[in-house]
Amino acid sequence: MVVTDSDGDATDDDGIQASEILSIAILDDGPSAVDDGAYSVGEDTATDISFASVLANDTEGADKAITVSLGSTAPSNGSVQIVGDKFVYTPDPGYAGGDSFSYVITDADGDYSEATVTLNVAADSVPAVSVVDSQVDEEGLADGSNPNPALLTTSGDFSIATGNDTLQSLVIDGVDVTAADNVTGIDVVGDYGTLNVTFDGSTYRWAYTLADNTLDHPTNPGDSTAEGIFDDFNVVVTDSDGDATDDDGIQASEILSIAILDDGPTAITPDAASLVNKVDPIEGVAAGVSLDGLLGGNDADIDDNYGADQGGTLKFDYNDGDPLYELGGSQALQSGGLDVFADVSADGTVLTGYTDDGGVRTEVFTVTLNLAEPGADTYDFMLLQPLDGEVSFNSGDEAYDFKGGNGPYGYFTTESLSPDILLTPIENGVLSGSINESANTVGVSDGQSVGDTEAIRVDFLLDIDVLNSDPAATDGGQGYSSLANQDHTFNRDGVGNAHQLVNGAEATFSKVTGSTTVKISAYNTAESDANLNIDGDQLHPNSPSEQQAIDAVVISNGGAPVTVYRSDYAGIALVAAFGVTVDFSDPHSVLVNGIPQGVTVGVISGAEASTPLFDSVEYEWVSGSTFKLGDFGALFPSSAGEVDFALDLAITDADGDALALPGSLVINVAENPDPAIQMLDNEVKQNIQAEPLLASTDEDVDEVEQLLASEGDDVFVFTLAEHGGADTDVSVTGFGDSGEDAIDLRDLLVGEEAESADLTSYLNVTFDGAATVIEVSSAGEFVNGNTTGVTVDQTITLEGVDLVGSDELSMVIQNMLESGQLITD
Repeated sequence: MVVTDSDGDATDDDGIQASEILSIAILDDGPSAVDDGAYSVGEDTATDISFASVLANDTEGADKAITVSLGSTAPSNGSVQIVGDKFVYTPDPGYAGGDSFSYVITDADGDYSEATVTLNVAADSVPAVSVVDSQVDEEGLADGSNPNPALLTTSGDFSIATGNDTLQSLVIDGVDVTAADNVTGIDVVGDYGTLNVTFDGSTYRWAYTLADNTLDHPTNPGDSTAEGIFDDFNVVVTDSDGDATDDDGIQASEILSIAILDDGPTAITPDAASLVNKVDPIEGVAAGVSLDGLLGGNDADIDDNYGADQGGTLKFDYNDGDPLYELGGSQALQSGGLDVFADVSADGTVLTGYTDDGGVRTEVFTVTLNLAEPGADTYDFMLLQPLDGEVSFNSGDEAYDFKGGNGPYGYFTTESLSPDILLTPIENGVLSGSINESANTVGVSDGQSVGDTEAIRVDFLLDIDVLNSDPAATDGGQGYSSLANQDHTFNRDGVGNAHQLVNGAEATFSKVTGSTTVKISAYNTAESDANLNIDGDQLHPNSPSEQQAIDAVVISNGGAPVTVYRSDYAGIALVAAFGVTVDFSDPHSVLVNGIPQGVTVGVISGAEASTPLFDSVEYEWVSGSTFKLGDFGALFPSSAGEVDFALDLAITDADGDALALPGSLVINVAENPDPAIQMLDNEVKQNIQAEPLLASTDEDVDEVEQLLASEGDDVFVFTLAEHGGADTDVSVTGFGDSGEDAIDLRDLLVGEEAESADLTSYLNVTFDGAATVIEVSSAGEFVNGNTTGVTVDQTITLEGVDLVGSDELSMVIQNMLESGQLITD
């Protein structure tokens, strides 16, 4: 720098120019590198690290033109190189953990800076496999309960992960399926089926097919469940570096589990057996009835009902001693008034119904299951004793004849098993007045209907006989209150009962104008003495002590009946149907309100009519319209009556799955149209001078008294006072057919108890080719076999019975004594 003053001087005193040097220092700018990382590096995987990512946090400086080079520090567990604009780091094989290297950046004038890149090499990957479990169902097998191939197969994919490695192998249950193709695949045989594995180049797939049923399922836990039975396949994956274990050293495997659903038995639909309530080799038997609904279009073979687990069983589902019930399950099945119980054979295919009377067992029927292998399966039913069924009857039936008209009483009579029906008038609470009736309608006294202070009484009787077949004419206007007008006689059973107990009774209100209200009462009527008056049997007046509580009322009008029960009554009349209400406020009777014309009202006494409790019903007018009645009916138990019942079965397949079939075997027992006799609970003693049980009502040409043995044990008693002399011949039908019958001659024979007496002197027993004929000499005049001139005091003919055979007379008598057929002193 030179300085010149104003006068031009530009030099200093010694001649040197006046100048000085100003020096400006130019400072250099350089790059600044900053450490980077840590970068993640995959196992055994070369990893690119771009310059851009490394330089992002570095400073280039003013001189630009940065170049990147490797620094002074190389990786300890791998290698690094620069490729283009990036670092390429490659870890040592199998190495996992930290590593680093350094790099240098240099600017245009040669300035440089060095920094470190930190790395984290991931641990070695472990292969993984997952698969979704599935199921197949035995019922889809050809012999299963629902044959369907779709139920036998299932499929899915294997989800395989090998990390940075590749798949080396896929092994299932020890079978290497790695090389499987996409067409035929490779099969792996399991415990119950086959697993087929295929590979389409990217995904391994599996398909399982059930081969057959298994009997490994537990016993009877239920159909269509696996019950712990699975076909399991162990799936193992190995990667390219040989890893097949996880960090815990457990093999990389998965279980493909195929649940094997159990098939169980299916219900059968047996045809119902139909027979007659009669011990008969034809009518009392139902043979070869289909067990699998042949009538319903089924194949009659129960083998297919076992399902896939063939080789099962069909058995009666009872324990020995279990009670049997009528259809519906509430009324005990009975025979002879005794409950019937079940006895099942060891193999479960034969059920015997029996009664137990104080330790005395009587077989009532047998049912046998006939199980063919293969072929149609059937069952047989054989009746050994009549069942106690029920017989319904109605006065409108063709079997009933109406007797009477405008008289002191009227009645319906029948030759069938059903009771006769006696209709008597009640006025002011006593048996009085007259019956105005036809076969269709019944009224009382002059009004010809039932009105104020009037009622109609209906009695169910074994048999009614009337002099000249019609009720007597009204005696002096007294009507039924006159004993002379009660000219009916009642046949009685062996214990003196003239009435027939019933379960329920009904009557139709055949003539009503508007509606009427009626009080209905039921009675177990006391029996009057036979021949109480000279003209007939007097009807015993009903009394409150004989009244039976009515427990249910049934209302019908041609359609489905409606039933109301006393047990539902809570102080308010119960609404039934057709505007009718029922009031149970009285502990015995019922008040039925609003009865229109044409409605039938039934009453039941006892729980579900299980026990016959009454034999007489009174219909008393209370208010509203007068009424007429018609079509009187009832239901009563009988050894010849209709009864339906059902038996329980159980079908079990080969692995123990059982299906209960309650009430599946239905037995329909029809009423015997021609019963031998009405069954009685007690021994019947028939005295000839009385009216014997079921004595013939036909007129006998030769005045021979005809007797009919009952199905019980009958003792025919003969007395000297009544049977000694002429015109006392007796014919007995059915002797010994179904009971232990006997002839009691103790009173008829005189002196036969003496030690020296010989019964051959009192009795002459012969067989005439059709019957055994017993001639009785009360005084013992058949001495030495002499029959000439002997007075025969009694002849007894046992129809259709040969008690003689080829034996001598003495042996015949001895045999009768030992067998209990003959009773003497």
